[in-house]
Order: sequence, then structure tokens, then C-alpha cells
Amino acid sequence: MSSPPQPKRRRIGIHKPFISPLKRADSSIATAENTPTRISTSNLRNETTPESLAIRHLESRIRELRAQNAILQQAVATSTSTSTSTSTSTTSATPTTQQPSRLETKWRRASQAAADTVFHDFSTRIRDNGGYTAFLRQQNTYKPFYSDQSNNDNNNKTTQGDEEDWRDEMGDVLTARGKKQRRRENEDKVKKQEEDEEEQEEQELGMGSMLQVLNIPFEVIGWDEKEQAWK
Repeated sequence: MSSPPQPKRRRIGIHKPFISPLKRADSSIATAENTPTRISTSNLRNETTPESLAIRHLESRIRELRAQNAILQQAVATSTSTSTSTSTSTTSATPTTQQPSRLETKWRRASQAAADTVFHDFSTRIRDNGGYTAFLRQQNTYKPFYSDQSNNDNNNKTTQGDEEDWRDEMGDVLTARGKKQRRRENEDKVKKQEEDEEEQEEQELGMGSMLQVLNIPFEVIGWDEKEQAWK
């Protein structure tokens, strides 16, 4: 007797878990809520808020400091290499001792060449304006007045005006003998002044004269007044 047929069973795909559509919607909503919104740095830089301006200032300051640091590092490296090469050299002491002398000689030669150039124009201008004597007289008129003001006040009291009012240093009226001596002193002063003017006329314009007018010491620039030549 045959057995009755087995009823057909319905196949159920249990290899995949059942996913509810409601849960999928909830998870997508939760994921969207938990994901932070990204703000591009370009938008921040383009903003004009105080925070963005401060960030820009700090960035530019950092770039400046980096550039300065690079320059300082390069300078330190250069000085270190120079000191190392100087210490390792055995003949470095001799040139350093001779360097000031060379610089002094070079400076003197340049100054002397400049003085020769200036002297040509200087002498030409003075000759065209009355000569060296007229130039010296003009220079004497520009001397400071206040340096001899006290002496001039005393001279005004003792030598100017009528002889009857001449007085000595104490303010007393001079006697006849004192007035005679005073007249002799005045004559000597006038004579000496005339001799000085004649001596100035005989004096010729030279390099030494120009250096004196310019207040340049002979020993500094290397001028020998006796030999009338450069040292």
C-alpha cells in the first residue's frame, strides 16, 4: 500500500535577513542628522568677519616670520663658514694687520685727487673775483663779532673820542704822559695792520691756503707745506 504524498512545503529564503522598510527610512534620517555640514575654507577666507580677518593677518605674519627665519639661518651659516675658514688659515693674521694701513693710504690718495680737482676751480673763482688778498679781506669781515665784544668795549672807552676823555683800565682820566703813550700805541697798531695787509698781498694762493680755508689739517690729508707737495 503506497504512502500518501507529502504536502509541498513553501520555500522561505532565510539566508537574507528581513529588513523592514520603516527601519531603513529611520536610519537614513539619523545618518543625515549625525553627519556634520562641511564648510569650505575658501568661503571662510572670502568672508569679511573679524574672525576671517584675524586668520588672514596671522597667516601673513607667519609667512613673514618664516622668511626672516630663512634669512637668519643663511646669515648664520655664512658667518660660521667664514670663521671656520679664517681659523684654519695660517696666514690670515698678516693681512689683517696690514689692512688699516692700506685703507688709510687708499683714503689719502682719493682725498688728494679730490683736493687737486677742487683746487683748480677754487683758484679760478678767486682770481676772477679780485684775487686772494680780496678773498682774505672778505673772510676777515665774516669773523664773529661777539668773540671780541668785551675787548671792543674797553677799546671804545680808552681810545675813541676826544683825547681829553681817554681813560685807563681803572676808568681814571689819563695824564699827559699816559695820553702820549696811548697815541704811540695807536700808531703802532695802525702800522702793524698795514704790514699785515702787505704780507697778505704778497702771499700766493696755493694748496696749503685752500686747505687752511677749508679747515683741513695738513697731516690728515698728507700735505707737506714746506715741500709744497703731497706726501
